[in-house]
Amino acid sequence: SCTSGTWFSLPGSCPQEPLSAKTDSCRRQTPGGACANPDGSSGCTFKATFAGQISLDDLVGIPNYETWWKNETGPTGNIEYNVLSDSGNGTTWWNDRNDRESAKQRQEAVIKLFG
Repeated sequence: SCTSGTWFSLPGSCPQEPLSAKTDSCRRQTPGGACANPDGSSGCTFKATFAGQISLDDLVGIPNYETWWKNETGPTGNIEYNVLSDSGNGTTWWNDRNDRESAKQRQEAVIKLFG
């Protein structure tokens, strides 16, 4: 089976509070770990920068999602992935979802498009 990705959870300000309850005072008291030059101290453990983005539709090969899945007469029958058949209809991107080689090819396509 395919190995899954890695999830990173980085500490933000006021981690004990929901977003709507984060006050300036709380943000000063518990700023989280983001900083310009990480030094390992409790308030300076990582730096995150925006590296860009890619469109899943561009990867999958769907030029216009709205017209891909439906047209003037109704649904087209296209589906990105069906877990029972382990395949899509109208795209092959997710076919063989748990196959290591297929996953490697998807990863390489992401890197190529992002690169």
